[in-house]
Amino acid sequence: MLTEKLIEFLSDAGSFSDFTHEVSVKQTHISVIAMLDEFVYKFKKPVNFGFLDFSNIHQRKYFLEEEVRLNQRLTHGVYLQVVPLYELPDGKLSFTLPEAYRSQAEDYVVDYALKMRRLSHANFLDELIKKPTFDWHKLGMVANKLASFYRKVPVKPHTSQWGTRENILVSIDENFEQIKPFIKNTIQPLEFRVIRAFQHYFLENNAALFQQRIDDGKILECHGDLKAEHVHIENQVVSIYDCIEFNERFRCIDILNDIAFLSMDLDFRHKYNLSNFFVEEITKQVEEGEFMDLLDFYKSYRAFVKGKVESLTSASSDIPAKIRHKCAEKARKYFKLSLKYALIGSQATLVVVYGGIATGKTTLAQKIAKHMGIQHFNSDFIRKQMAGIPTYERTKEEDLPRVYSKEMTEKVYDTLLERGIDCAFQEGTAILDATFRDLSKLEKLLDRVKEVQPLRIVFIEAVAPDEVIKERLRAREEEGNVSDARIEHFELLKQTHHQIANLLPNHLTLNTASNLQTTMVHLFVQMFEARLLD
Repeated sequence: MLTEKLIEFLSDAGSFSDFTHEVSVKQTHISVIAMLDEFVYKFKKPVNFGFLDFSNIHQRKYFLEEEVRLNQRLTHGVYLQVVPLYELPDGKLSFTLPEAYRSQAEDYVVDYALKMRRLSHANFLDELIKKPTFDWHKLGMVANKLASFYRKVPVKPHTSQWGTRENILVSIDENFEQIKPFIKNTIQPLEFRVIRAFQHYFLENNAALFQQRIDDGKILECHGDLKAEHVHIENQVVSIYDCIEFNERFRCIDILNDIAFLSMDLDFRHKYNLSNFFVEEITKQVEEGEFMDLLDFYKSYRAFVKGKVESLTSASSDIPAKIRHKCAEKARKYFKLSLKYALIGSQATLVVVYGGIATGKTTLAQKIAKHMGIQHFNSDFIRKQMAGIPTYERTKEEDLPRVYSKEMTEKVYDTLLERGIDCAFQEGTAILDATFRDLSKLEKLLDRVKEVQPLRIVFIEAVAPDEVIKERLRAREEEGNVSDARIEHFELLKQTHHQIANLLPNHLTLNTASNLQTTMVHLFVQMFEARLLD
């Protein structure tokens, strides 16, 4: 069935026996969906991506029937029936066949559609959580429904075998192979290499853990595509629809893999606290012992899969250019989130990048923020903002005593800490960027973090040879910089290594003398190694 012809047919409200005021037709890389007032008709595109094959009509019909069977487990009265689409002798498409042709009905079938009851848009979880008044109890209901579902799904040897490291590796390697055409487009080479190294390392070095999950009956025929837009809550009824039907390998998974998807999706939507709440509510019913490392592994995997799906959609020529562009942007964000899980994890974390003047700490902090999609808070920017001075304008000589007074500096660091800590708890991660020349500032930071536990902290100290620092300071004379430090301040502001640095938790030291790309490789290697030892 040609997509263009099908879309033209579906766009006409008169094509349906169900009365509707209007029809909205949308596409994904694998489906064409017609949304009526009360019903939805879903067609599968004749595509073959390797991990799914809808290339012939028999496959499409089979997987539509599988959708009905599987989705009735977590919904009621939503999935109605699979209906044939006919092409009449005059070339017109129709859901009904005239009496004269019914004796040979199969000869006129050109495709099949899944007919569903349309759920109210406002009550999908992705819409509900946009409201400041969202009732967290509703997310608790979702956790309870899923926990009950997992307890009822039978453990079967055939299902459990999908949880072996060998089978998980197939899925991981398939993802990385399929995303190679998008390197330097939706994912950067460094991001690709680090995420792949993390997922491979974790899988290869946790043989006992993965076997234990199989032995404990944690590999079940799950949902497989558990994201906020697939959860509907209305009149105290939770419906979780659109599970994976096209590939058993994607559906027969560890329950933590399933849970990780919705947790990741909430993180992606900047609902970090809701994500934590959901994980806590469901895992207390289905898990025992330590599971966060495995959850982070699966969250990195899930974010990468979403990045892959959005990348594939961005390359679909039959989708409007504007939508393809949005898909590419979303893919980039998902890959950054996958990288963050790989290097930092899910726990609320404050990344503190510090060091002397012109050691490259701000450039480093900005690059980390860009690669991981997290907020960056800079002390120089805050100081200029508080002093009412344009960001890249050098402070006038007569204003220096006021702008760099002890009182102003205290206010700057207090503001830096509060903004960073608040962001870390709201969005999961934040970067602080300051010299922390005064030892008391580091001590105050540590004390403040202790007050707001649980909050993990990672220190990255930027260092560079004196000649490199001087060269960078000279360059500031020719270009704008948020910092007021210049070559004449070198001796006065030269950084000394704090003894406390040797006692700081999760402390890395990075020489920034190399080019930025090489420096970032060295940093990510150190962060990767530190993550493994944490």
